[in-house]
Amino acid sequence: MLEVYSGLRPIQNHEDREHSRMVCIALSVLIMLASGASRLALMTQDPLNADEFDVRYIQHQWVSLLHIVPGVLFLTLAPLQFFARIRQRRISIHRGLGRVLATCAAISGVIVLILNFLFPTFGGISTPSATAFFGVIFLFSLFTAMRHIFRKEVSQHREWMIRTFSLAMGVATVRVFLILLQSLMGLSQKESFGASFWLGFSVNLVVAEA
Repeated sequence: MLEVYSGLRPIQNHEDREHSRMVCIALSVLIMLASGASRLALMTQDPLNADEFDVRYIQHQWVSLLHIVPGVLFLTLAPLQFFARIRQRRISIHRGLGRVLATCAAISGVIVLILNFLFPTFGGISTPSATAFFGVIFLFSLFTAMRHIFRKEVSQHREWMIRTFSLAMGVATVRVFLILLQSLMGLSQKESFGASFWLGFSVNLVVAEA
């Protein structure tokens, strides 16, 4: 009986980790959907009524939309790619959706680097430096993942897509750190912005490697 139980325990632990991972992903997606919706709503405001942070999106609406819309699509639909049932039973859907999502991720990733130089600095040099650093890693992970799948190297493709998706989800983690730093340390949005970027993306990158 003990042997049976010890054999089942690793399976149960794996299922528990998978469940916890999916809950975290679902929460991150909800955060990003709420953030994306609020950002799109703010872009309809008069620039004179917007604060220092939001006015940048209003003044550069088309470029902002090219970042936000593909990014939200990628973050919302990418979790479907990790379901084994879809990969095994609907491989054509997995491949077709993968091409669309890779395109969305590439567009959003390139545009964010452009916005990094187009937008005025918010939160000091730490914000654009974090954006550039993790933006380059994101695009490198994405292109490496695509190179592996073109070579039929499925396991390596999966590893690099996990890194890519984790970095993309870092945007949600950044918002969690923004709330924590402002509520616990009394920092303003501007003071906590750069640190939140470094902390949020770093945590997600570490989790991807765990």
